[in-house]
Amino acid sequence: MFYLTIVDGYKWYSTWQFRTIISVKVIVFTITAMTNVKTMKTISFNELSILAKVDHKFMSAVALWPLVFHPCHIFSTGIEYAELYVGILFLSQEVVQVVIVIQFGYIFQAVNAVLQKVTSSMNAANLNSSVRKLTRLMELAQFVHRRYTIQLFFILIYSHINCLIWGFHIVKDIDKADVTKNVYFFIMRIIYFLWNVGITKLIVSPNTQFKEQVELFMNKLQKRLHETRMDKRTLCLYLRLQRCPEFKALSLFSLNNSLVTSVAAAVCAYIIIITQFFEEMNLYY
Repeated sequence: MFYLTIVDGYKWYSTWQFRTIISVKVIVFTITAMTNVKTMKTISFNELSILAKVDHKFMSAVALWPLVFHPCHIFSTGIEYAELYVGILFLSQEVVQVVIVIQFGYIFQAVNAVLQKVTSSMNAANLNSSVRKLTRLMELAQFVHRRYTIQLFFILIYSHINCLIWGFHIVKDIDKADVTKNVYFFIMRIIYFLWNVGITKLIVSPNTQFKEQVELFMNKLQKRLHETRMDKRTLCLYLRLQRCPEFKALSLFSLNNSLVTSVAAAVCAYIIIITQFFEEMNLYY
């Protein structure tokens, strides 16, 4: 994969398409980092508050990483060992993508674990405090979701566009004298497609689990209502929760729909690439 990245990336290293894509990526990640700082707020709820603060600093650093790698790449007319540079650049993109997804999943898994504990321990005596804890957890989940959605969306879209462009480039430059090389390129594209589908699944899964856990909590809460009375503050929180039982507040950018759309677009792109690949091979043989 690393060898393929170097060889394929070097061929169009200095083209305007490549520079435009990288420039847009820098702008997107910079805006995302600024959004992160703007939306940062303190949520003191057990160990999750510490996790959120540490993760915020980490994510801001990750979002700003293109500013370290790309300026000379965009504006310079040539760089020594350019093929190695391009290889490291795109390998770094994949590493950052995985790190962001792991961080997203890790925080949501932590939130899920706390919410599960709150749900299992809820009874008539601690109903009011349980509702307050759920509200705080939803606030934390919104906070995390707000920071990650833009990053995850653009990372996946960028990966699919990148894959599409490279796929057409590979089809265009098929080496008709080397069948093994053609098959190798073809397999690499399929692996990259499965990679993006896997990343999509990792992103959607924690979010779905959290929604299911919220619904479980609300169902149990409804059964407990006849056993105790809520105070005024808890009642307000409960009514607020009732207005979004499906946790619609998290769908600020319709994350799941965006991921489905990006994967669907990628599937269409790969169908075109595969079709062209076999057409080229048939013309030769």
